[in-house]
Amino acid sequence: MEPLLDLGPDNVTYPDCDAVFLHGHRRRPSLEEAPRAPGLHLLCRRSFSTTDAMAMAGLRVRPDAAEPDVVPAASVPLTDEDWRPPAEGQVAALTQGRIVRLTEAALSV
Repeated sequence: MEPLLDLGPDNVTYPDCDAVFLHGHRRRPSLEEAPRAPGLHLLCRRSFSTTDAMAMAGLRVRPDAAEPDVVPAASVPLTDEDWRPPAEGQVAALTQGRIVRLTEAALSV
């Protein structure tokens, strides 16, 4: 990934079978500003009621399981909750609504 980081800001979502891989790099806050980290924010949501839909700007989740886990990802936090930005270049692996692995640093190729 490291050589790709030099090409410019990029956030990547890559689904593969039962996992989703998220790569956070940088984002441009406005046209006048240079790209900067963080490029991605994650929110771990665990065990909310099936009668309560999770709603935030641009996203609505209606759970169909008794105690679903979800990890919304966005370039900026969508609510006032505790969104966490991965470090620049980190990759998160998600399975069944949980972060199962987070690299310690940017991956190199």
